[in-house]
Amino acid sequence: MMRKLALKLLLCTAGLCLAACPDAFRGPQKPPTSALWLGSGVPAPEVSQLAQLQTAGVGELFVEMARLEPDGKLVRLEPPDLPPATSATLAIAGDRSALVLDPDELAARVAAEGQQLRFYAEGRGLLPVGLHFDLVDLRPGELERYGAFLARLRKRLDRTLFLSASVPRGWIELEELEAVTGAVDFVVAFLYGQRRDEEEDAAAWDFIRMQRGLERLEDLGVRYLAGLTTVGTATVMEKNGTVRGRTTRVSFTDLLWNRRLKLRAGFSLEGVNRQVYTLVAEQPVRLADLAVQKGELVRVMRPATSHLEEYMRLRGAWSLKNLLGQLYYRAPAPDERLSLTVGNLINGLASRPATPDLAVDANLQRGTGRGFLFRFTLTNRNDEVTELSLVDHNYLEVGTDRGRYGRVRVGDFFRFVLFRRQPDGSLEATFRRADVIRLHLPMLEGGQSLTSGDVEIISSRQPVLTIRGRFILTDGRTLDVGPITWREGRVTAAPAAP
Repeated sequence: MMRKLALKLLLCTAGLCLAACPDAFRGPQKPPTSALWLGSGVPAPEVSQLAQLQTAGVGELFVEMARLEPDGKLVRLEPPDLPPATSATLAIAGDRSALVLDPDELAARVAAEGQQLRFYAEGRGLLPVGLHFDLVDLRPGELERYGAFLARLRKRLDRTLFLSASVPRGWIELEELEAVTGAVDFVVAFLYGQRRDEEEDAAAWDFIRMQRGLERLEDLGVRYLAGLTTVGTATVMEKNGTVRGRTTRVSFTDLLWNRRLKLRAGFSLEGVNRQVYTLVAEQPVRLADLAVQKGELVRVMRPATSHLEEYMRLRGAWSLKNLLGQLYYRAPAPDERLSLTVGNLINGLASRPATPDLAVDANLQRGTGRGFLFRFTLTNRNDEVTELSLVDHNYLEVGTDRGRYGRVRVGDFFRFVLFRRQPDGSLEATFRRADVIRLHLPMLEGGQSLTSGDVEIISSRQPVLTIRGRFILTDGRTLDVGPITWREGRVTAAPAAP
């Protein structure tokens, strides 16, 4: 007995025995860091943004490089252009059809293909640090076969590469999950948010359920990244709720400024840890590649930066010893305006609450013989959005010290309301002798700039203008702009203040 124990200790010390010391051949452990997922065909973040992400603790990229075919071949995808020597985990997409082969045969083919993929990535200037498999459509009963493939692949792969796999929310409570978690160096547990083609599920946005899922991985002793899906989606549905299509390639401007779509009441109560809005098509309309018929519904669902901030706040109170960091899925394409941008992630990981950076301007166009024509501009200089508001918030207010408002063209704004300021400072809505105008918008998007049409102030002398604004944010805060004074072409600005 003592001789066997001594031999086992000797083998462990020498690193020669996998059975006696299972971890002896597992190689180095993955260091804790968060990561950003980059899809194929999506522009890479700017170098300055990569540096900001690094400072914020997002030190790695998952770059979608290939798709696993049923015959075990890896079809290469075009990666984004990244700075030379960028460390990257090579992400491999696929579906359950890839598991038709025997696990040993599949592992042998993928190991050979993976080595070629590594060379390809190195030729593109990347420094591969791992392979990640993103097969998320597997059904109960198929995880053991998947785990067997991963375990055999792990034995064949170079130990300098980490091997990891995605774990979707639906796998967390399955007993066979251990077949996958035990075969890889770490997993990415996608427990918050939903990808474009997933059926809507409120549980996907529930931080309490997310905590339970992460605790399940803790119980298994698994090292993991918490996957947060930051993609926003618009879903087109028939009246009976049947889904006809989904797209990520629209913006709030496409939806909320479209007079053919009407917002359904109750939107403020629908979203928990997400923004959710439902619009009804009053006339046929086209959204990206989807034709929406009269009477059909458009369901919009997305996370906001404030929800990321809330997760980070809650996570600090959870006991998660094996958490390596977060994986943010994914950086959007330029026309995927409902999704969180890299700028949103940087803002969400900063020490201060993310807030739109607003600027306003007034420009005198010309005199009219009876007064003056102005145009007013509101610009959001970062990627943060406001919350949706149709009445009490999200407006630019301009008061004049003399004269009254005449003709008004809203331009890029949605609507306007005229007021008369009362002696006590309150405002009374009126169309006669109005000296205050509010230019309303449903929501201000990131990077959006709106300019009014010509707004006439009837006055014999050039007026002095006082400009204010009030906006509601996704975390419930109010953002006030101004007061800002315009006098003879000069603007004296005050900063926006939440």
